Amino acid sequence: MVEQKESSGIKRAIVIALKDLRMMLRERTFVTVIMLLIFVASFASVLTFGLLIMYNPAYLDIFFEKEIKVGVAGKAPVLESFLNAEHYDSLNDALEDFYSGKVDIVLWLPSEDINGENFIQVFMPKDEITSIQASVFIKKKLIEYQNYLRKLRGIPEEEKLSVFTPDFTPLNVPEGVSMVFKFIYVVLIPLMMITTAVIASGLLIDLITEERETETLIPLLAAAEGSEIITGKMMAAVILPVLLTPLWLFLLMINGVEIANFFAVLSIAYAFSFFMISLSALIVTFFRDRERSQLVFSIVTVGLMPILFIHPFMPAAMITRISAGSEYGIEFSLLHLFGGLLALLISRKLFRL
Repeated sequence: MVEQKESSGIKRAIVIALKDLRMMLRERTFVTVIMLLIFVASFASVLTFGLLIMYNPAYLDIFFEKEIKVGVAGKAPVLESFLNAEHYDSLNDALEDFYSGKVDIVLWLPSEDINGENFIQVFMPKDEITSIQASVFIKKKLIEYQNYLRKLRGIPEEEKLSVFTPDFTPLNVPEGVSMVFKFIYVVLIPLMMITTAVIASGLLIDLITEERETETLIPLLAAAEGSEIITGKMMAAVILPVLLTPLWLFLLMINGVEIANFFAVLSIAYAFSFFMISLSALIVTFFRDRERSQLVFSIVTVGLMPILFIHPFMPAAMITRISAGSEYGIEFSLLHLFGGLLALLISRKLFRL
């Protein structure tokens, strides 16, 4: 008799969870955020390519071929020979043609010194596409010019080009591959984990407060016990990250992002989602209404963000290391998952009280 009652209670909880999930599909905010999450995972390769172009425009060289018109101001015959450039005696004349569109890029070298240092000022166009094309072209030519001068002095050639600000402060320009690696594993994957957890947690707050605000809780209590209602609503919040997390992981993999230790990454993401759902359950228990609960939850979430990265075994740092293929002990991911489940169970008990 007891087993039959428990079985029917679980069935009612599942019915409530499915009902709440259907209601969620009518919420434009949640659906929009979920679609945005899926969109980012689906087009991760496009975002990665955009980042490559941003930090290393040379990747566009294979797509754009344009004859770049270069103007050189000053006395630099060797530099002009490498560029087949238009010569200008003064910088003002060169800039006049530059602003009128007669030349795409201007180089200013007052007096070329074959045996000494040459600081070249480069004036680039504001137009983004032309600027990218010009930067790709001029970088190659300046490296050739640099290596020619090194050869004259008996110095080994070098493919690296030193970049300075207008006040001659050395400028460290990061290479594209390392930046893309950081973007994917340090920013994108942890951000998607956090977003999934926040969506599920916000869903639970809305599911609970909406029943109170619309006064549908009393009719619902007539059909199911309070513990079954709580179980159903928490089940709906848990189902969302359980389904959504492997989905965006698979979409990232389809886009060419290598996810090492897939199940360990999944367990960390699940653990964090369970913890955040527990946190939202505790907040809505104390504050009860939607506005205050969502406000407090948002403030707490923002405050938690820096903490997630402060230690190698915190969730965000952990998922970065594991997904990138760093060595780890399986016990750490299991410990995270156990902690998330424990937090979920504790919050459910307090929620019932």
